[in-house]
Amino acid sequence: MTFSKQLFLYLFFLFPLLHASHTNQCSSSSCGLDDVHVRFPFWLLSKQPEFCGHAGFNLQCTSSPKTALKLPNSGTFLVREIDYISQQIRLHDPENCLARKLLTFDISGSPFSALYLASYTFLSCPNEVAKSSRFDSIPCLGNLTTSFLATTSLDLANSMLPSCQIVKTLAIPVSRRVTARKSRFSTDVNDKDLWLKWDSPSCSHCERDYLRCGFISNTSLQVKCFPFEKSGNNTRLQVLKIMILSIIGPVMIFATCIAIGVCTSERFASRIQRNVAIAALQPNEVIITTGLDESTIESYKKMELGESRRLPGTNDIVCPICLSEYVSKETVRPLRCGPVDVPIRFPFCDHAQFNLHCTDLNKTVLELPMSGTFLVHDIDYRKQKIYINDPENCLAKRLLTFNISGSPFSPRFEIFYTFLTCPNEVVLPSWYPSIPCLSNSTSSFFATSNFALAQSMLPSCQIVKRLHVPSNLPFGETRFSSYLNNQNLLLEWDSPDCRGCEVDYLRCGFKNKASLEIKCFDAKKSGHLSSGVLVLVISLSAVTVFVFPTCIAIRLYNSESFDSLAIAAATVMQQPREVMTTRGLDQSTIETFKKMELGESRRISGTNGIVCPICLSEYEPHPGPRASHEYASKETVRFVPECDHCFHVKCIDVWLKIHGSCPLCRNTRA
Repeated sequence: MTFSKQLFLYLFFLFPLLHASHTNQCSSSSCGLDDVHVRFPFWLLSKQPEFCGHAGFNLQCTSSPKTALKLPNSGTFLVREIDYISQQIRLHDPENCLARKLLTFDISGSPFSALYLASYTFLSCPNEVAKSSRFDSIPCLGNLTTSFLATTSLDLANSMLPSCQIVKTLAIPVSRRVTARKSRFSTDVNDKDLWLKWDSPSCSHCERDYLRCGFISNTSLQVKCFPFEKSGNNTRLQVLKIMILSIIGPVMIFATCIAIGVCTSERFASRIQRNVAIAALQPNEVIITTGLDESTIESYKKMELGESRRLPGTNDIVCPICLSEYVSKETVRPLRCGPVDVPIRFPFCDHAQFNLHCTDLNKTVLELPMSGTFLVHDIDYRKQKIYINDPENCLAKRLLTFNISGSPFSPRFEIFYTFLTCPNEVVLPSWYPSIPCLSNSTSSFFATSNFALAQSMLPSCQIVKRLHVPSNLPFGETRFSSYLNNQNLLLEWDSPDCRGCEVDYLRCGFKNKASLEIKCFDAKKSGHLSSGVLVLVISLSAVTVFVFPTCIAIRLYNSESFDSLAIAAATVMQQPREVMTTRGLDQSTIETFKKMELGESRRISGTNGIVCPICLSEYEPHPGPRASHEYASKETVRFVPECDHCFHVKCIDVWLKIHGSCPLCRNTRA
C-alpha cells in the first residue's frame, strides 16, 4: 500500500472523528446561586455564547441579581421559574403591578404564547362605591379617590354603570381556564404570576429522557438530544480526543494491511474452506420463538442499580430467572406503569418512604400513610415537587380529612379555609361557585379563606369545618371558590436533597449500602455513547464488515479449489435436512418423582420458597378443616430428584416432557 493511500485512509477515518467531537457543549448558567437555571433554548447574555440558545430566548441579569426576560413589545419581566419539561416560563412584574403591564401587553414578536386567554373588563369606580360593596380592587392602579376593578363578566361590569366607568376590555393571558361561574371582581390579574409557553423548539422529550437539547450544527436550526457532558473539561477533552485519534489512525491502517495480508495467504484460505464444508454438513436445528421481539423489549424501562441494589415495589435483590443476586452498577429492566406515564427515578425507585404503585389502568399512584392513595399527575425532580390528584376527581373531599404526617412530603403553602353548607333554596350570586362533588339535591358546599365572608352567610348557611388546607399559592381565595377542588395538589420533599444532581444532569442515589447518605453519579444512559467513540466504533465495524469479507471473497474466487467446494456445498444442500428435537421424559418416569400436598404453613424442605419458579405464582395453603367443600382443593408440588427443587405439578410436568431437566439448576440426572 502506497503512502498516498495510507494518508487517504487516515484522513478518511480521522476527519469525521474530529468533526463529531467538536459539539457545542453549553452548560447551564444562572444570575445568582438561588436563581433559575438557564439552558437551551434560553441563553444568558454576557454569560453564555449566542449559539447556546435559540433566537428570541435571550435572558439578562439585573443588578439584584435576578434573571429578566425582555419582550419586544411589552417591556421587561423578572423570571421566577422555567419549566423545561412543560416548556413554560413564569414571569412577574419588577414593580409588583402586573395589572398595569397587562393593560398594554403585546406578545407579538416573541416566540412565546399564552397558556389561556380570558377577556377581562377593567373599571374605574369611586372609592366609596368599591368599599361599600366590599369589592376587591387592584391597589397599585388606584389612588385616593378612585379604585380599579377587574372582572371577566361584562354583564357584571355593565351593572356597575353609571357609578363606574369601563376603562378597557381586552384578552389577558391566564394560567388556567376562567369559567362563567367564577365571574366576579378579582385581583388575580395582579396577584398571580404570568405564565407563558413556547412550542418551538420542542425539547420536552430530551428533558424527560435526561438528555441535553441543542442545535444539530452551527448552520442548522434543527435540534436534537445529546448525552450530557460536564462543563469545564471541553478544552482538555478536545486535546485528549485528538491525541487518541492520532494514535488510532495509524494503528487502523496497519491493522488493515495485516488483515489483507492474512486473507491472501494460502493457509488462511484452506482453513476457511474446511470450516465452510464442515458447517454445511452439520444438521440444521429448527428453533421456534414465540416471545416478544427486540423492539418491544427495548420499549421497557431500564435502570442501573445503585450501591444499595434496592428496587421499587416487591422486587427482591435476586433475579427470579437466573437466581443470581444483582450486582451494584448492574442494569435491570423494570416494568413501568404505562408507556406515557410519569418517569420514575430516585428517590421514588430506591427509597423506602416514597411509595409508588401501579393501578389496573396503568397509572402511577402515591400512597400516603394517613391519607390514602392519590394519582400522580407529574413529578418535578429538579424542584423536588410532586403533583397529585384524587382518583375520584373530588380533591376537596380528601382535603377535609387530609393528614400528611408519617410521609416525607410537606405542602408548599397552607391556607386556613372555612367550609360551609347552604340549602339550595338560598339565593346566592352567580359568582359564588360551589363544590359539585360535595353538594347534593338539597344543599351545596362552599369554601373560602375569608372567614368574615363565611360569617356573613349565617344563619342561612352552616359552617361545617375550619382547617388548614395545602395550597399551591401563598394567598387564599377572598371569596367563595372551587379552585381547591379543580387544581392538582402540590407537595414538596426536602430530604433526600437531589436538586444539585438533577440540575447538573447527574443521577442521584445512595452513597453505599449501609448509609442513607446520597451522592451524584454519572447520569449517562446505557446505549448513549459520545460522538467520537460512536464514530470510532462505526469505523472499526466498517473495517471488519467490508475489508475481511472482501479479501476472503477475492481469495476464494481465485482459489483452484473454489469450484470443488461449491460442488460439495451444493450436494449437501440437496440432501434432506434433519430436524433436531430435544427429547424429554415420559409421563411414567415423571410420576415416579416425589409429590407433596402443602399444609397451612406452606413450608417446604430445603431452599425452596413459597413461589413456583416456573409460573411465579405463590403456592396456595391448605384451606383447613373449616373450609367448604367447594374451596377445599389442595395444592400439590413435585420434587425433582438429586437437586430436590419443587414446583407446581402442572408446571413441572409440562416442562419435563419437553426438556427433561430441572428448570433452575439444569440437573439432567432426573
